[in-house]
Amino acid sequence: MFDVVFSGFGTSTCLLIMEMEKQGLLDGKKCLVIDPSTKIDNDKTFCFWARDSDEIVKDLKDIISHQWDKIQIDNNPASSISPLHYFHIRSIDLFNKVKKILRKHKIQHLTASITEIVKENHLKIKTKENQIYSANWVFDSRPPDLSSIQKSTSFLYQSFIGYKIKLLSSGFEDSVYRMMDFRVPQGGATQFIYVLPYSETTGLVEMTRFGKEKITESEAGQDLNEYIRLNYGKFELLDIEKGVIPMSPSIPRLPEIEGWVMIGTKAGNVKPSTGFAFKNMFQQAKEICKNDQLNHVGVKLKSRFLFYDQLLLIILSLWPKMGKPIFQRLFSVKNPGFVLRFLEEKTNPFEEINLFSKLQIFTFLRALTFWVFMESKRFQSIAAILVLSLLYLFLGKISSLPIENMGFGILIIGLFLVGIPHGALDNLVGRLSNKNQNIWKFSIVYIILMIPVFILWYVLPLAGLLFFLLYSAWHFGQSDMAQWKINHPISGIIWGALFLGFLLLSHQNEFNQVLFFLHISPLEESPVWNYLALLFLMISLGLAGFHKSKEWFFMLIFMALSAFIPLIISFGFYFVFYHSWNGWCHLKKELLLSNQKMYLYALPFNLGAFLIFGLAFLKLDQAFLGNVSYFFVFLSCISFPHILFMHRFYQQTGK
Repeated sequence: MFDVVFSGFGTSTCLLIMEMEKQGLLDGKKCLVIDPSTKIDNDKTFCFWARDSDEIVKDLKDIISHQWDKIQIDNNPASSISPLHYFHIRSIDLFNKVKKILRKHKIQHLTASITEIVKENHLKIKTKENQIYSANWVFDSRPPDLSSIQKSTSFLYQSFIGYKIKLLSSGFEDSVYRMMDFRVPQGGATQFIYVLPYSETTGLVEMTRFGKEKITESEAGQDLNEYIRLNYGKFELLDIEKGVIPMSPSIPRLPEIEGWVMIGTKAGNVKPSTGFAFKNMFQQAKEICKNDQLNHVGVKLKSRFLFYDQLLLIILSLWPKMGKPIFQRLFSVKNPGFVLRFLEEKTNPFEEINLFSKLQIFTFLRALTFWVFMESKRFQSIAAILVLSLLYLFLGKISSLPIENMGFGILIIGLFLVGIPHGALDNLVGRLSNKNQNIWKFSIVYIILMIPVFILWYVLPLAGLLFFLLYSAWHFGQSDMAQWKINHPISGIIWGALFLGFLLLSHQNEFNQVLFFLHISPLEESPVWNYLALLFLMISLGLAGFHKSKEWFFMLIFMALSAFIPLIISFGFYFVFYHSWNGWCHLKKELLLSNQKMYLYALPFNLGAFLIFGLAFLKLDQAFLGNVSYFFVFLSCISFPHILFMHRFYQQTGK
């Protein structure tokens, strides 16, 4: 049993271990570092700009090997960045410094690869060699899984190949670092040279590409050799440095689990538009060790700058030839000090508006249009139920059409198209974790799980109703949180309960009719229920504001409109055209199946569901609301196993 396990031994882990040592948080703790690499190579260069008085400089001064006071773009005159300096650290110096700390505190470095981390009584860490370790804290810096975002328009690679060279004669100006030199072929991407002179004759000359494709050694080698020959003359190649950094505003994140803290790239420390990460990792380490204790601290992204990053990534992805002129103009219309402050996200909105007005404004407006189009895809399902609700209310006011019957007709069609089918794919969800799953065994287990729910309804209808509302709130909340990309299970449960509570309490008469057919005592008529429904809406508004979720705000508009639409229709709009459709899309994405194949897989279970309802629940001698009530019971029975399978699905896929 370990107090702390460090999953990975990269930059972020090193900075965290140094900060824990500084704050005395390694004293008396049993710790373990797990990483397949022994970190004996000087394979990376870490750079950042800061003032001499900044804490990062004071903490790392013993391993800072170089600093520069001037910046150069292309072949323009160099400009001072005073009072800032650009500092340089060799990766081997950072690793060796931290290895001394490991030896001092008798911390083992296990050379192994982690395959799985799970939460049981403690955090369990499993390695490729089938070793299992337990810990109270895990700081996880393993690379994120990028497969789900690599095809996104706003995803690029920052790939680079650097030559560490020795000139045969003096040629470098060792007080100036060349941040971006675009005087190289662009190769259908945005490419530039980055130069760090260590002396008049030694330095790093690096070819960097922002693009969909990673740069290769052969591509970079040709341009690097030509660039060095033209600008510095003959040279001796000492070493090669290479790497790849993901550039994306939406690095996939795992659900928050107590004690399991994401650090490094996985935590969102890499600035999407530049790849800068070192200072962000340093700052997260400070926050984790704040107040002389370990804290579960993630990375809080500034939405305004994340939006700017998205626009630039769209431009670099769709119109890569614009990258070069945008960066060149950026440094020509603003002084280097401002640009560095902007890249560190320390400017104010007025300064940023002034900056963008001087850049290629029409290119950014074009990117903004594309961003709006991309974002609108996230709102398709919420837009659908908002349009249906507004159309229902509008037609109900201006026409004599049987609008309620039309609403029921739309819901019945929707139930056949997606409502029932999305739940009929649970057998495929089970196969995600067990590819040899027996279909008959699955069906028997499914029915067995339904039976206790039916018995509860039959024996204690009120308990059956409360149980149904409880697990429905859990499921709707979990599904909506997955759709809105919010990793907060408690907020999901609260939201699901608030949403269902509002729907039922804002439709007291209809709810009481359903209760009557279910043989449950109705609610006493009272304005208190309306006030409580309003309170639920206000609390939901507070939650949406806390999580800063646009989708949630739009859902609250639907929630408010639903009070003026019949209960069954308003719930049906949400269940069929939002919840079920989103669930269908989540399954389609993970199962990698077409709509047609999904319908074929769902067909036998669809027919089975209709057969069970027809034989066990449908009462032809009952009124319409009576059958709605029985359908309500049927839905609760069939939903219980579905919710369990979908919970496992969301856990497995990290939604």
